[in-house]
Amino acid sequence: MSSLGSHKLFARPLVVLLSLQLAFGSGFFGLVSELPRAEAATGIPTILSYQGRLTDSDGDLLGGASGTTYYFKFSIWDNSSVGSGTKLWPSGSPSSASSTVTSGVFNVNIGDTAAGYPDALDYDFQTNKDVYLQVEVSSDDATFETLSPRQRVTSAGFAINAGTLLGFTPSQSPSASNIPVLNSGNLLLAGTNPQLNATSTNTLTLQGGTGTGDILFFSSSTKITSSGDLTIGGDLTASASTTFGGVAYTWPGADGASGYVLSTDGNGTLSWALDQTGAGAASYWILGGSTLYTTSTATSVGVGTASPSSTLHVIGTLQATGSSTLTDLTFSNATATGNLQTATLNTTGAINASSTLTVTGQTTLGSASSTNFSVSGTISLPAGSIGSSELASSGVTAGSYGSSNVIATITVDEDGRLTSVSTSSISGLTTSEFATTSISQWNNDAGYVTSTTGITAINDLTNSTTSIIGTSNRITVSTSSP
Repeated sequence: MSSLGSHKLFARPLVVLLSLQLAFGSGFFGLVSELPRAEAATGIPTILSYQGRLTDSDGDLLGGASGTTYYFKFSIWDNSSVGSGTKLWPSGSPSSASSTVTSGVFNVNIGDTAAGYPDALDYDFQTNKDVYLQVEVSSDDATFETLSPRQRVTSAGFAINAGTLLGFTPSQSPSASNIPVLNSGNLLLAGTNPQLNATSTNTLTLQGGTGTGDILFFSSSTKITSSGDLTIGGDLTASASTTFGGVAYTWPGADGASGYVLSTDGNGTLSWALDQTGAGAASYWILGGSTLYTTSTATSVGVGTASPSSTLHVIGTLQATGSSTLTDLTFSNATATGNLQTATLNTTGAINASSTLTVTGQTTLGSASSTNFSVSGTISLPAGSIGSSELASSGVTAGSYGSSNVIATITVDEDGRLTSVSTSSISGLTTSEFATTSISQWNNDAGYVTSTTGITAINDLTNSTTSIIGTSNRITVSTSSP
């Protein structure tokens, strides 16, 4: 018996006699299920029906025939002694609920929030089989008296049926007539093709106790087969070969370098290779048979430099042993010296060499500019191929040299190249200009003859007038055949 203490409604302490019927009814049926809260199947409320009788210390029923309002607080504990144990429900302090006591009898539907009960009964009775109901009573909703001892919650009515779940008993080692309820061990499904079906939704979730875990198969012959789409929200880990579209692929054992893609050998063996296509690819090189090439005209190749300034930029030695056909070739190095040697060189564009260009074979040039152009064989130039600015100036200007009274003097160097041309005019001849002072016959087509010692005879072959001046003023005139 417990006393409510002095109260303005009572002249003496009251005693609450509990003729308690903990009728869990259909509400407890739902608590047997493996749910994290005290939930029930659809249509079955989660309500704990509590009924008692309230009397004073003389055994007189309280509330009268017309009924009186009293206030109750209910909570669930793991110990029967008031003041001991741990409160399991509600999570906070219990709220008071009013109930009309008529002739000592009252009834409270604990957890019936739809009818005004303040606290939802969300305790999971699966977590502890030994639980106790604590009851607190007040006539003014201010001062409460706790009834002692706490009342043990037992199964009854639908709760008994829920213990077998319509005749099937929960078991951690289930057989054909058991419901599997496991917190350890294995779940065994009998039959040739056992199934796990989700009937209320379209999703079947398999999850470990901590939210992580693996789905393990007993042998390589066990597999997941789906006629629809298989969606994986996390990572897919494959430690062996995988089959896609009926083709088994064997994966490389390590990651590839940056810019590499998976490539197959045609037999399902995958390996890492350079990305060969695409504008955003790390490499533009394509290997086709024995040919390595690039299809991008914007690609530059640098040898000895990370910043090529042309399509092919070589710092060092470039050697071509076969026939090379070039549209345009510029050859130089950091010191503007060096050699470019080729057996056969064909170009439709320009060849620019800042140093020596040595050609030992056939060379076809569209145009060439070079500091030194050395050829060990023969250079054949088509007519009109040398312009006014394509040979070095020799100082000889265009025009005609030499006449009847002008003598041209030509200078040639050791290589037979014309270096200069000069002229000399023919003026009066003196005896010093002849081998002897006596000339037996001399033909002079133009000009005149001056003699200081006398002249024997002068014949004018044109039979025209002849003037002869001698130092002694003696002149002999005759024909050409005197």
